[in-house]
Formats: sequence, structure tokens, C-alpha cells
Amino acid sequence: LSGAVADAYRVYANLDYTAVPKPIQARLRLPNIEAPGLLADSVAPLLSVGIDQRQQLLESCDVVTRLEKILELLRAGQQAA
Repeated sequence: LSGAVADAYRVYANLDYTAVPKPIQARLRLPNIEAPGLLADSVAPLLSVGIDQRQQLLESCDVVTRLEKILELLRAGQQAA
């Protein structure tokens, strides 16, 4: 699930990490985040969603539920683009 969120975010944000210099990749760290909770906390603020949706993410204590909601929002954002 974490890998799916990271991959979906790359597509959502139109990021190609292979074109980014290694020092900048290290600062972005998104592809290297292994802790699912940290990944969810890192991606959630980067989403272009309303306050209600952000609040729902904040209220989700279960990391799997948060990642599933984030993945759903990322995929919805990709389809809207």
C-alpha cells in the first residue's frame, strides 16, 4: 500500500525522480520513506484537497485507512487532470 501511494503521488505530482539530481532526491526523500505513517504524513499536506478532506485524514488514526484514503484522493486527482 505504501508503494502504491508513493507511485501514485509521483504520477499525481508529475515527478520524474530520475531527472532530479541525487542531492535533491535525498532532500525530497519521498521515494525513500519506508515508514507507512511517515509516508502518509508526508503526502497528505501535498494534496490539493479541501479542508474537510484534510480533516478526515487527520482524524484517521489507523495508518492503513489513511493510506487508502490518500491513494483514493491521489487517483481522483489524476483522473481530474
